[in-house]
Amino acid sequence: MLDVYNILPHVTTLPLPFRIVGHIFRIIWMVLTTLYAIPPYLGWIFLASPTRFFHWELYWTIEGFLFTGLLAIIGSWLITGQYKIVETGDDINTIIDEGVLLIANHQSTADVPAMMNVMHSKVKLAKQVMWIIDSTFKYTHFGLVSSLRGDFFIRQGKDSRDQTLHDLRAHLKSTFHRLPRKWLVLFPEGGFLRKRRVASQSYARKKNLPILEHITLPRIGAMQVILEEMADKHTETKDRSQKDYSEKDKLKFKYVVDLTIAYPGGRPLDIHGIGIGYWPPCQIVMHHRIYPISEIPLDTDGLTDWMNQRFVEKEALLENYYKNGVLPSITDEEKRNFPRITSRKMRPDLIGVLLFHAFYMVSAYVQYKAISTFLSWFD
Repeated sequence: MLDVYNILPHVTTLPLPFRIVGHIFRIIWMVLTTLYAIPPYLGWIFLASPTRFFHWELYWTIEGFLFTGLLAIIGSWLITGQYKIVETGDDINTIIDEGVLLIANHQSTADVPAMMNVMHSKVKLAKQVMWIIDSTFKYTHFGLVSSLRGDFFIRQGKDSRDQTLHDLRAHLKSTFHRLPRKWLVLFPEGGFLRKRRVASQSYARKKNLPILEHITLPRIGAMQVILEEMADKHTETKDRSQKDYSEKDKLKFKYVVDLTIAYPGGRPLDIHGIGIGYWPPCQIVMHHRIYPISEIPLDTDGLTDWMNQRFVEKEALLENYYKNGVLPSITDEEKRNFPRITSRKMRPDLIGVLLFHAFYMVSAYVQYKAISTFLSWFD
């Protein structure tokens, strides 16, 4: 079988003069892909927007196709850099059609592209995920895409915490249920590892909690709001109206997927390094553990203890992987009730990726010509 990761030599293996040219080429190529992909996405969404008023399902089918194409292009950055994804742990393919809250440790700007690459490989999953992302990305070019898709932009800081959680609860009620979404992605640490580690360790010392090196203690505010609104529980809280829980058209989450992202030697990649190609070829481990939401406590103390326990387990898995190179699936000895994967290397659909590149390049040309022709009428 063709190994799509090794079609071309990696930039870091070339002689110095060619290496410099290779880095420059990758930078130009990465910029070009965003230019010929994101504007056409926005253009097609604008043209398709009238269908929202008379054929809601058609509009979101079109959007899902276009967004899947964007993920294919982002995935090609990893493919051409020979950054491979390895899945371990519980097989999330068994619950793709269920309501799921996915929580993940957050190390760097490479986390989201790696996760998107996995989701693109799952066919339906890419289309039905809503992301909770930092508000700083709202006004970037990809932030426009996220806004149109209905993702939620979360603000950091104590001053805005209460208002942000109120807005998140409102967003789940007004937007998540209205859109064809089944999965929700949350980073409970609230920021990158390198930015939060010192503060997290200081807090842990004050509260006599474990001192973590490879992750930080999770924040539970957003997760608690999500579980209160979305959890599929046999016993609901007394202060909820019966009407809210009896509306059959509202999706409820049945599972929490705990994703542990691991980079070789504990040195996380970043999006700039992926684009430039200065990171040598490596593998990114995606270790999944599935938990039924019915087993997770909703009260503040119970949820805090449950989350801290999960992140202490993550620390142990990462520590062993970084020191000994042993995949987390082998060291994760907790009894599981779902099909397990010891090691599954993602095999990208090269033909599909190339077709999406071709689609967006042709779209960029067609839309450019259309706009040029339209503007020429006013000359």
